[in-house]
Amino acid sequence: MNKLSTIYIHLFLFLFLITSCSPGKDSESDSGVTIISNPEYGIWQDEENPVEFELIDEFSFTNDQDLLIGRISYLITDENSNIYIYDSSQGKLFSLDPEGKLNWETGQEGRGPGDFRGAYGMLIQDNKLFISNQSGTRLDVYDLEGNFLKTLNYGEKLSYVSLLGFLENGDLAAHSVLWGEIGQKGLVLEIDDSVAVKSTFTIFQSELTGIETQGGIGTSLSVYGNHIVSGFFGEYKINFYNRSGEVEKTVLRDFNKLLRPGISGEQIGTLGTMNSPIFMPNGSFIIRASWPDNISDADAYQRQRAAGSAPDLIWKNTFDLFDSDGTLLYSIVSDRFAPDMGYLVHIDKDGFLYFTQTTDFLTLSKYKLHFNMEN
Repeated sequence: MNKLSTIYIHLFLFLFLITSCSPGKDSESDSGVTIISNPEYGIWQDEENPVEFELIDEFSFTNDQDLLIGRISYLITDENSNIYIYDSSQGKLFSLDPEGKLNWETGQEGRGPGDFRGAYGMLIQDNKLFISNQSGTRLDVYDLEGNFLKTLNYGEKLSYVSLLGFLENGDLAAHSVLWGEIGQKGLVLEIDDSVAVKSTFTIFQSELTGIETQGGIGTSLSVYGNHIVSGFFGEYKINFYNRSGEVEKTVLRDFNKLLRPGISGEQIGTLGTMNSPIFMPNGSFIIRASWPDNISDADAYQRQRAAGSAPDLIWKNTFDLFDSDGTLLYSIVSDRFAPDMGYLVHIDKDGFLYFTQTTDFLTLSKYKLHFNMEN
């Protein structure tokens, strides 16, 4: 803990010293939005080993173990570094201690109290576990020992509600499907003995708007402070929305490899995405973006896909580290849809990173991120 805190202090001091020569430029648009523009690669890209990922622990869930977890759909940790996992393949909720040993498990597939079906997000607040359950139609509340406490209904006007995080004032940020568009519907909810909607707004995640599609397509959202933060399709753009749905900050990167969704008639399909940031405790953040390296025309590929003649995609991804101001520090580009470490699913209060990966069986890996730059 102390060593990690020292790393953060060194990072802050270094960033303070180089602020005047940072390639990330702040500007303000006519609408008052702060825009951070980054070049293709960050200020540490030419340095030798500026960051390192130290493997702290690894938990494997195989058929020959007592603990069998088939899919980590959602993962969070509490103040004591206990791990909570929702496994949608079994309709179960698990709690593990920091060493990966089972604390408890609960739940089954079903619609009754304590049952799970179609969970859309999981959060911890005030020693309570909140799960948006039954295809995002109700909010189930548990204590941290796995005891079911109560259900709060969203009401008839809300469905497919997925949890994002708690804002600084305690309101719950969530999202639901934006039908017929590429994006999400942002929600700010007040949670007490019931659920009250305080604001709703539209989050577009592509330059394509007004398209005709039977469903909705969206990439990920996250929460930091009082902002809902959005990823994007086809363009390297991160938007920070306030509680009223107004964009207050946009972070850009000069990166032209991402593809927008392909359209063929009423069929639409994604070809990679730029995920929303996952934030470190000090406000710095990490983004993963993926794209097919052998496709240049999204619509042509979608037509091939609809006709059953589409080629196999050759994936590449970039794993990007930003400081808290939105300046790009360093990028790790690799083959496949995700980095070699797997999919980053969570960063805990101490700055440890949790990755999942499935080869022959499911693995959960815990890493510490070291910044090797001198101040």
